[in-house]
Amino acid sequence: MSIARKCSLPVRQPVTGSNILPADGRPIEVSEEKSDEYALRAFFYEYNLVSSHQATSRGFLRGLERAFYRHGPHSNLARACRLVASATYGIKLCRPFFLRQADQMYHDLLSSLAISIDDLTSVSMRDESILVAILLGLYEIIITDESCPGYHNAHAAGVAAMLRVKNTPLDLLQALRNDQSFVSKRLLQTNTRGLFAIPQANGDETPLDNLLFQLGTLWKRTTQLDILPHNVLSTLRSEALYLDESFSLWENTQNKYFRPSTIYCMSSNEKSDYTSIDVGYWPGNIDTYVDHYIAGVWNTYRAARLVLLDIILKLSHALKCGTSHDAEHKSAQQLVKSILASIPYSLTEDLHIFLRDIEINQSIANPGRAACGLLLMHTIHVTANLSIVDPAVRTYLNECLIWIGKHMGIGQAAYLATNAEVDPEYFAGSCMIVLFGLLV
Repeated sequence: MSIARKCSLPVRQPVTGSNILPADGRPIEVSEEKSDEYALRAFFYEYNLVSSHQATSRGFLRGLERAFYRHGPHSNLARACRLVASATYGIKLCRPFFLRQADQMYHDLLSSLAISIDDLTSVSMRDESILVAILLGLYEIIITDESCPGYHNAHAAGVAAMLRVKNTPLDLLQALRNDQSFVSKRLLQTNTRGLFAIPQANGDETPLDNLLFQLGTLWKRTTQLDILPHNVLSTLRSEALYLDESFSLWENTQNKYFRPSTIYCMSSNEKSDYTSIDVGYWPGNIDTYVDHYIAGVWNTYRAARLVLLDIILKLSHALKCGTSHDAEHKSAQQLVKSILASIPYSLTEDLHIFLRDIEINQSIANPGRAACGLLLMHTIHVTANLSIVDPAVRTYLNECLIWIGKHMGIGQAAYLATNAEVDPEYFAGSCMIVLFGLLV
């Protein structure tokens, strides 16, 4: 049975009728030992996503609680869990005390991790070091702000080195496609289904991991279209169109049970001003999913295909094609609508309560778990920076990122909202931390 429990502390707000914030600190009736216990419980509530469909869903950090029991409450792993919880709640509850506490724990853990890595003589120590490094990378993502973009990439590189893979999403996908045997089979979930896998109606189609790998290699070849000769551009466009057909086939062959289900339609007159729509209230369908991992797979597909459609349009423009692009724009609009429809599911603690109170609340009253915002963050950032997406939608998506940063405790989300052109290695390192979380 999981020890996960939601933190019951309220958001720290000014005293009624003033701008004065109440004193910040650990409640005097709570001992340090109890505080550590509560932090562990809160961490597993926020970040340990375990599906009831474990045969088909990876979840997120699914095996971490078992690892915690193996290593014990006084281990570096337990300290890293408390670190992440303290940082998350320091942001989402506006409690600087927790952030100061997390900062001290972080520097202590860096020293301990360095010692552990120098002496990886046992499987247990190596496994713990990998998990601690993932959580330190997650901590850096959480505390990111304009003054400190974070050093998550250093931790992603450390994890990649310990797993003996290169520190890029493409190389990790390649390792999984090649059925690479990672250093720890006990630590990581089986990779036979890939990172992004939903049971298909029939199992003959190309896995999404393979399509993402193909897209990544295609994208790298199209970063400088202005210097490519006409015949190369034409070949790339043909490859892109063929790949888009494969993406479409992937969508059409998914098992009906694991598809999104529409449970509500927000009419446009409920929130009619598109320039100031509250997060979660975009007009249109609201969908639900089997679980948050499945939602993440669908949104990864959508964002990837939008990138591909954007590439197709840029190649067509470079070739001065006179053909109509209505089909590409229509597909893009549907993909964007599906992403928008998934946002309330990911950002609310209970979608049914959100819908029950939708006419009386002006905003999401109960934010969802931090891991759900984390799984949505990269999809939203990618989509918000594509020219094929309507500007009003892009503005709204960036507002969602800012909201995730403030209300779900993922600081990097807000940073990405205001920094469209982040360094590719910076963004890739952030993706790697999340991908490692899917593997655990």
